[in-house]
This record gives sequence, structure tokens and C-alpha cells, in this order.
Amino acid sequence: MSQLITLEELFCDGNEERFFRVPDYQRSYSWGSVHRRDLLQDIEDQMKHGEIHFTGTVVAALPSAAGSPYEIVDGQQRLTSLVLLIARILLQPERLIHEKIPAEGSVQTFRDKFLFRELHPGNIRMRLELNSDTTELFERLVMQQEMPGPDNPPGNKAEQNLLEAARQFDAFIESKSAVELTNILESIIHKLGFLFYAPANNTEVGLMFEVINSRGKPLSELDKVKNFLIYYASRHNMSFLYKEINSAWKDILERLNRADMTTNDDEQMFLQSCWIPFGNPRPRRSEPVYEELKQSVAALDLNSAFNRLSDFLQLLRAASHTFQRLYARHTTFSGHEESRWLESLSFHPRLASALPLVVALYYRENDLHKRTATLKLIEKLNFRYYVAGVASRSDSGQAALFQWAYDYFHGICRETQNAFTTEDLQEEIRKFLRENVWRRRIAKRLILEPDDASDFYNWQGLKFFLASYEQFLCRQKSHSQPLARLLSSRDPEAHNDFHQREHILPRQDQEDISGQQAEFNKRRLGNFVLLREGANKSVSTLPVAYKIRTGYAAAGLKTLYQIDELSGFLDEAEAHVKKKWQREVMRCREERIKYLFDRREEKLVDFALRRWHVPGVDPDGETEVKVDSLGNGPGSTFEIVP
Repeated sequence: MSQLITLEELFCDGNEERFFRVPDYQRSYSWGSVHRRDLLQDIEDQMKHGEIHFTGTVVAALPSAAGSPYEIVDGQQRLTSLVLLIARILLQPERLIHEKIPAEGSVQTFRDKFLFRELHPGNIRMRLELNSDTTELFERLVMQQEMPGPDNPPGNKAEQNLLEAARQFDAFIESKSAVELTNILESIIHKLGFLFYAPANNTEVGLMFEVINSRGKPLSELDKVKNFLIYYASRHNMSFLYKEINSAWKDILERLNRADMTTNDDEQMFLQSCWIPFGNPRPRRSEPVYEELKQSVAALDLNSAFNRLSDFLQLLRAASHTFQRLYARHTTFSGHEESRWLESLSFHPRLASALPLVVALYYRENDLHKRTATLKLIEKLNFRYYVAGVASRSDSGQAALFQWAYDYFHGICRETQNAFTTEDLQEEIRKFLRENVWRRRIAKRLILEPDDASDFYNWQGLKFFLASYEQFLCRQKSHSQPLARLLSSRDPEAHNDFHQREHILPRQDQEDISGQQAEFNKRRLGNFVLLREGANKSVSTLPVAYKIRTGYAAAGLKTLYQIDELSGFLDEAEAHVKKKWQREVMRCREERIKYLFDRREEKLVDFALRRWHVPGVDPDGETEVKVDSLGNGPGSTFEIVP
């Protein structure tokens, strides 16, 4: 059709009653509040002007048999939103003025036309059936006023979007009078105009979905991969693969949702982490995984293509479980050592280079002890090279790590064609550390030289490092402190539990120290601690000695061991100054602060070298870090004493 038709005509054109279904290869419900707000505004604009308002296009494949539904290719986001809005209105019939609606029992008539038809008791057919990711929740929201409770949270991003849509529509309905609401319902059904197109050639429909879905909110690469898998399975009558995809995808989305990996960027990282070990250790930024996957099966016979696509689907499913284990953070972890390394790795601010290794490890290694030992090495490699900043760029060293992931996943070293085992992977990591990340390079990244303009406040790994240090201090006191509790996101119900990195020597210091020397001390690692959010305001401008002796305790901030231990460092600094000078002079204040931060940095760096120590890479035995920022010139700041 080329003329505008109403929503009523879309669902019932003359003698033809239409039912619609969103096929599984289509994107699940993805509209956000802005899209829905614009739709509501369109409805209100139509009511002001009175004319039929063009709302959008609906493209659908013709039914495969009499009585079968039309399969929507384009327009499902808007159509889903409108059907849900009608449902939420009709669930409150007492809010409508029935005299303005033609015919007694018209609420039931509207339900039959736009929502669901009860064929006989207990047998209901939905007018609009969503894909398998959301169909159950959608039916509930259409039929029941009450929202799902907290014991039944959304299983994926699309379900979360549907819940938010129902809440947004309920709030909109609540804000309207009975007259307004009745007019809104009339406007939706009879005054919104659609272009409806149902191509006669279903091959054309299959080719249209990718182009059409690129409009509006862009498809994620994960969406495109799913669409291709479903389309390929349907086109080649691979019914088993089709069922496997639908079963696996629900699991994949639920796991990623629990891991809070729901943005397009998150899904892209997940997909790349799977494709690198499976398909290509040298991915090109300009070549999406979706395109590479299509090309990888283009020249294969159907049996080989089926096996390849099925194998990749199995990896995606397994990797979603791995991502859930990694990112579904809790305040407590299981007692096994593996949980400790998973928790630590999950909080690394730069993890993209190591994720393919983690995916390959959890797919291939079933032995818990071997997996834990390897995970431990991956965590130490990633901190030493990427988080500590030894790597000059975020993609430095990626070629080696990606190749290990590929070789390990396939069990064959591409270079030598020999078997590539878990033990081989462990040795490659140690070799990389010996050649690139020896311990002096780590210390050099953590200790600021006087001529270095860097500022540790800007270090992405600062909060993670300070939280790891606090965890270390807790263990020394036989206490438990999960990283998740120290690094958790802002909690609207408990603001004081959120920790921030803060200066000890404030940016606007009160120490009367000369500018250049004060700026150096403000920027160095020893000047930073974790404090509860907002709590630093009451002590931020206090002189350092008073802040440590009195200010933190008075503000109730001596709840972390790294705050508590500052008094000891200050005692050492004051003893050093008293020994050197008989009376207090301005130089004493400067040297007191430098000495305080020197001693603190010695402990912080010593902690780092012990915490991320790797046997077979670093020398065994006790070491001691000496920091002397009072020395002369660059290169004299620190030394590591065996």
C-alpha cells in the first residue's frame, strides 16, 4: 500500500484480520525513554491539529500460510510501544469515559483488535507477538496491571526496556484526565497514519532487514551476528541450528545482563573477545566481526558452514557465562582462590587486551587448579603491563596476547604447528614479562621523578591500586575486605559507601611551601588515599599534620587502614626533621611532607612488587624499596635493594 492507513486498518483491513510477529532474527525491543517521549509528543501534536499524523512505516513478510502472522521487518519498535500503551490504558477502564467510545463493551473490542484474541477459554493468541527474548514479559505487561516484583528481575536488556516503557506509559496515563485519556486512545487508533508494505518476494524481505535496522538506533554487532545466524539457518533449512540459536541467545543475553554488559560498546567488547580466539587474532578495526563471520562461511559447503556457525554459537554461550563470572560483582566471593583473581581482574580499568585470553581459558581448561594458576598470571600481566602503564599505548603488546588466545583456543601454535597447552600459555606469559615488564619498570611507573610532569590523580588505575592496598592491609589484620565493597558504583541508598581518590596534601595547601615543590608533592602517588565520597570536604584544606593527627578522626574517616597508618609515617617524618633541625623553619615543613610521602611510597611500591610478583620472572627472596625525593636530580629518586 502507498496511502496512509490507521492503526485499526493495520490490524484489520476489510475482511483480513492481521496478526504480527517479530521474528527472532530481529532486534529485541530497544527503545529508550527519549524515543517513547517523542512518540507521546506525536500523539499530543495530532490531538492539537486534528489531522491524521504520519507516524512511521511498517514492513512485513507475507504470512507463510493461511492464519499465520506477518513477520515484521521494520517498524516493530514503534508498533510494540503503541500496543503496550493501548494495553496500559485498557488495563484501567475506569479512567475512560465510556460514553465517548462507541458501543458498550468496547474495551473488550479494543483488546480483541489490538492486544489479544481469546479463541476459547485458556487459549489466547497475541495480536503482536515479540521474539523469544521478550515475549513472556510482554504478554504479562499487556494483560496485567501489576508490575513484576523484585524477585523476578528482567533477564536481559530488552526486558528492562519493556519494563521502563510500561512505567513511563503508566506515569503518562496517571497525569491525564478521563477526557484526555479517552481522546488519546481515539487518536492512537484512528488518527496515527502508517505506510504498510508487504513485499511479495520473501527473498527481498530477507535482504532488507540489515539495511532497515541500521536506521534509528543502530544495531550492535551482537545484534547483527544473531540476525545473520538466524537468517542463514532459515535460508538453508537448518532447523536444528535455528532452535539452537534461539535457545542459546536467551541465555547469552541473560548472562550479559547479569554482568551489566548491556551497552553496544559492552556487547562489541564481548563479541571481539570471542572472535579473536575463534576466528582472527589480527582483527581489523574497519572490519566488524559480523562481516568477518559472513566471509568465513561464504566459500564453505553447507555442512562445514553449519559446524563453524554452531561452534561459534557454543563459544558465545560459554563466554557469556565467563563474563557473568567476571563482571557480576558481589560483596562476597567464594572461598576458592580463583574468585580472588576473577574479582581483581574484573576491576582492572584496562582489560580489553587480556579478555580474549580469559575467554579462551574458560572455554578450554576444566582443571580448576590449572585454570586458577593461569588466571593469576593473566591478572598479573595485565596489571604490570597495562594498568601500571608500562605499555606505551593501550594496544601495545596486543598482537602477542591475541595470538596466544587464538593458538590456545585451537590447541595449536600457528608458528611452530606444535600443540599449545595451558602450560605453554603460562610460559609465554612469563617470557613476555621477563622481556617487557621487569620489576624496576613497575617501580619507575609508580614513583614520580621531580622532573616528571605527570599527575597520579589522572592515573586510571589509582582507585584500583589503593583498594588493592587496603585489601592487603586488611589481610594483615586478619580481616576480609572485598574489592567490590571498596570500588562499588555509587549507591543512591548509601552515599557514604562510595569511595573516592583524594589528596592528603590538598590542592590548595596551607603549608606555606614554595610552588614548584608543593606541586610535585601533590602529584605523587604517596599523596593519595581512598576516602568516602563527600567526606573529604570537611578536612580537605587542613594542614597535613593536623589532618592526620586530628582531622580524619574528627570527621569519622579513620575507617580504612591506609588512613590509620598515616600517623606512623608522620611520626617518622617529624623525628627525621627534629634530628636535622633544632628549630622549626619553613624548610622543615617542606621536608616533613617529602619524607612522609617517601616512606609511604616505599610501602606502596613494596606492596606492588610483592602483590604482582611472578615466580620465574622476578628474583626470589626479600627486597626493599628505598625512595629519596630529597636527592639531587633525576634518576636518584629510588632504588630496589635485594
